[in-house]
Amino acid sequence: MTKVSFSGEPHDLFLDTLIRVREFDCEMRRDKAYCAYGIGMRYRPRGFPFPKPDYRDGFTDADAFTQTAQAVLQMSQSLHLLAYAESRRSTNLQGKDTMPSWVPDWSVSDTLGLGVTGYRRYWAAANLTQIVEFADVPQRRILRLRAAEIDQVGHIGNSKGEIASGADLRATREVLGLVRSDYRVRGEATVQGREEVLWRTLVTDTCPGTRCPALPEIGTQFRPWLQQKSKNAGRHILEVLDDPSQATTGASSDNTIPQSSGYPSSGLRLDPQRAAFANNFALRMCLKLFVTDSGLLGSGAEAIQPKDSVWIIPGSRVPLVMRRLTDPAHGYPNRYQLVGAAYVHGLMHGEALMRDPPLNFQTMIEVVLSEFALPIDSRLAGRRNEDRKTLIQRLAGRNQGHASIIASNSISSTSSLLGSAIAEDTAFASR
Repeated sequence: MTKVSFSGEPHDLFLDTLIRVREFDCEMRRDKAYCAYGIGMRYRPRGFPFPKPDYRDGFTDADAFTQTAQAVLQMSQSLHLLAYAESRRSTNLQGKDTMPSWVPDWSVSDTLGLGVTGYRRYWAAANLTQIVEFADVPQRRILRLRAAEIDQVGHIGNSKGEIASGADLRATREVLGLVRSDYRVRGEATVQGREEVLWRTLVTDTCPGTRCPALPEIGTQFRPWLQQKSKNAGRHILEVLDDPSQATTGASSDNTIPQSSGYPSSGLRLDPQRAAFANNFALRMCLKLFVTDSGLLGSGAEAIQPKDSVWIIPGSRVPLVMRRLTDPAHGYPNRYQLVGAAYVHGLMHGEALMRDPPLNFQTMIEVVLSEFALPIDSRLAGRRNEDRKTLIQRLAGRNQGHASIIASNSISSTSSLLGSAIAEDTAFASR
């Protein structure tokens, strides 16, 4: 049996490079993947048939991203790739069943998912291993996994963008009222209150320097931050945190409640020395709050829906959210779509494996579909927009002796330059 390794083996640099260049744009979408192929070739396992860049007519961007994902999975025998296969699809792939849901669309430049590279701060499946296999050979588009369903999404709250913009937060108010009262994490005897559970979930329990769990001092900044960012809407949330019965009773019919001396003014300015919560919150914006049927609070892909299921999957450091296919034409009861990775407070450090009775792992089949794909958020369109040459030039600034590599602008030489830059930044790859 091939064992999953999280020790930062050299071939992990291939996936780390793909993650790192995602924020950039290329003239040809598939070059977002191809520019890292030199690194994949260099660090592939002995004898592994690494794919080559393909620009033939009829070979689509979806085909390029699919062959890239297949190579990552087979080289690493880890499922870390799946944490980047979010529900967003670029405009040219929108609404088309051209790419498996477990394949990341690298042409989307948003910082999707939990927004970290190695996810080594989490170990939801402990040290359990997974043999990567495909249900359809030689196409290799249907991924077969051993997994355990542990919960279902019960209710959906607001996205982090809505929380930060001061939108109507009654959906989050309802979610908080359903959070369990006996919340424990990492096997600790101490029960965490709803306020602590909420702020830790909003920052994925991480503070600057990738420290996990986040320091308690981060939580002291949550209330003033919420009042500043969400104004009157934030008071709905604070009411529920102070009195859980407010989640279902006494809720006002609009988004405004009388000013209370118990909460800071909406015009409050955050102390610059105490802005760590705000900074950490802003690192991962493409997430939406949800509560599971058992009362666990989480944040996941913006396409998440009620009745989606939460899974612990050997080889994945974070829980994955799946959606069961209901179309009887498929004829398979265990086929799912991958919606995306999720932070679920109380499931990130192997807690699910401590349950009694033990988890029931079963074989699950995932199929190609993208019916829940979301359009690119126009508010994020202003992010960095650089072509491949500009990307190479930026990275080359860290390596002054690479002028000839910039001039050649080939796939292999570009990859060597990216590999050189990443090798210098080992701290980034180990997060």
